[in-house]
Amino acid sequence: MPTESRTLLPPRSAWQRLREHYGQGVHGWLACAPERFDEAAQRWQLILHRYHDAGHASLLMVAHERGSGREVLLKAWPEHSRYRNEVAALGIWADGPAVKVLNHADDLGIAALEVVAAVPGGAAGPANHEHEDVAAALRQLHRIGRGATATATAAALPGLRDYLDGELIPRVHRRLAAQRPQAEVDWARLGESLVTGLHPDETRATVLHADVYRENVLFDHDRKPVLADPLPMTGDEIFDWAFWTVYYNLGAGTRDRFETAAVTADLDPRRLRHWSLALCVDGLLYYREVEDHRAPTMERVIAGLAADLDLTALPERTGRT
Repeated sequence: MPTESRTLLPPRSAWQRLREHYGQGVHGWLACAPERFDEAAQRWQLILHRYHDAGHASLLMVAHERGSGREVLLKAWPEHSRYRNEVAALGIWADGPAVKVLNHADDLGIAALEVVAAVPGGAAGPANHEHEDVAAALRQLHRIGRGATATATAAALPGLRDYLDGELIPRVHRRLAAQRPQAEVDWARLGESLVTGLHPDETRATVLHADVYRENVLFDHDRKPVLADPLPMTGDEIFDWAFWTVYYNLGAGTRDRFETAAVTADLDPRRLRHWSLALCVDGLLYYREVEDHRAPTMERVIAGLAADLDLTALPERTGRT
């Protein structure tokens, strides 16, 4: 039953996930997290119930509103920038298919979010047309975000160009320098030129979700998609479509998502392939570095996307088709 007197301590598994994500420095924040949840519950007239043991970059607490009994999800972030950016993006998408922010506290780094389909994690997805439905929802968020990119709120979000130049490209170069070729034809080394040759199209700039994994797409009572847990940036929408193509369900349905993305967003298929392969290279190098079992799967995804294609000579067109 929900409790108003006993402070709830994070489960050991949550400590482990956040420590793996943030390092040992997160221990101090984790020790204080129960008090932060208690304070949020007092401010917003909530009764804390239990931790929702999921997520790698935040803590999730299930609570109920006093009186109505409506269930809400409290989300707390160790990094204030992640809190600030996610709340900002969800606010921009408030009228779209994204999780709704019911309340938030900057000093605590906690937001109260709606519980989709009255179940943490949402309802089951549709039996058919899942890719088409998710693509339509992502397209709607992009349309809303495109109108918001000039606002002060959106301007405070990180930019895609800075992410490419400051994070993705340097880490690809670093990992390539540290890793030996894995085969006579090494997809990662062949694809290096694709990574350095990415050119965002500013005419397609919007607020990006930038983390469109399957677990970050929830489904409501009508089995309609609701996007959650963004790592938002502003920039060319093609990043989201490429990420969704590759990572939504790694190794399964890639071709279908590629074709759906190209049609839904009116994308040049060669450009979409270029960006998808570049994100594959980044992921493959990471999987090899940490000896992740998904590396062979990623190699198969790259081979499928690159079929009959010269990776070293792929041009990129930046305009609309």
